Amino acid sequence: MAEEKGRTLKDARAGDPVALARALVATPSVNPEIEESGAGEAEVAELTAGWLRAWGLSVEMSEVAAGRWNVVGRLEGDGDGPTLLLNGHLDTVGVTGMTVEPFGGELQDGRLWGRGACDMKGGVAAVRAPPAQGRSGPTSRDTGRGPHRGRGARQPGNGNFGPLRDERRCRGDM
Repeated sequence: MAEEKGRTLKDARAGDPVALARALVATPSVNPEIEESGAGEAEVAELTAGWLRAWGLSVEMSEVAAGRWNVVGRLEGDGDGPTLLLNGHLDTVGVTGMTVEPFGGELQDGRLWGRGACDMKGGVAAVRAPPAQGRSGPTSRDTGRGPHRGRGARQPGNGNFGPLRDERRCRGDM
């Protein structure tokens, strides 16, 4: 088991999207506002920030509530176009009543099983893979920069990117 986890983390660091998703699912990040015993996003935020740094992105982390972390990775582009924001959340709902191992990150018949596989750790993995593999898509060619944001805590009244907007690092009017 430890050998497989080590291989998954190595493949994730190399930017394999399936391994990224498996590693994210295997890292508990239950929202403590939903389930009192929830771990919050600290561990998954550190994992995500470490990958982004290893891939050459500048990284900022902020604790927006106790145990609730946001991660912003910035990949500077070659152009002077608008910013492209790729956004996803790192927290999950609770695990009470689950019939599969919530943090197993197991692949069965080509499907990933565990809490957050669909909402939203699979999506977060999908937007992390291109910069890891040196393929930044439109971010480096057509835009000025592109933050890859792992949003942990949700800010009431601010929407998905409220903290970035409020700090004047991102606009939502494109």
